[in-house]
Amino acid sequence: MSASRAGNLTGRPSPEATEDPESGRIMVMGIGFVVVLVALILVIASVSAIHLDRKRALGVADAAAAAAADAVAEAAFYGEDRESMLTDELVRAEAAEYLERVDPTSSGGLRSVVLGEPTGTVDGETAVVTLVAVIDPPFAPALVSGVVGPVEVTVTGRARAIDVENG
Repeated sequence: MSASRAGNLTGRPSPEATEDPESGRIMVMGIGFVVVLVALILVIASVSAIHLDRKRALGVADAAAAAAADAVAEAAFYGEDRESMLTDELVRAEAAEYLERVDPTSSGGLRSVVLGEPTGTVDGETAVVTLVAVIDPPFAPALVSGVVGPVEVTVTGRARAIDVENG
C-alpha cells in the first residue's frame, strides 16, 4: 500500500484519500436550480403581463363600443327611422375615431391595435367592436424571440344603444 493511499507517516490520512468524488456537485445543482427558478419567474411574469394587456385591450373595445352606441344615427335621433339606430358604417367610423383619440398603444405592452371582424351592428341597437391587438411579452429575450414572438389577441366589446322614449 502506498503512503498516499494509506496516509502519511504521521498516521493522518492524506488529502487525496479524504477527497469526496462528488465534491462540488451540489453547487452545480444549486446553480441549475436557481437558473430554472428565475426562468419560471420570468415566464409567469410574462404570462401575467400578457393577460393584463389583454384585459386593457378588452377595456378599450368596450369603451369603443360604448362610444359607437352613443353616436346614434341622425335619422333615428330625430325620430324619422327608429328601426335602425346604429349602422355598420357608423359603428366602424366611431370606433376608429375613438381608437385615434385614445391611442391604446401609448402605454403598456400593446404594440398595435386595429379594428377586426365583426365590427358593426347585428340588430341596429347593439354596437359590436372587435379589436386585434399585438402584445410584446415583456421578458422574452432576443435569443428566444423567434419562438416566443409577439402574441396576437382578439377581443370583442358590445354596447347597446337605448331608445329612451320606447324603453
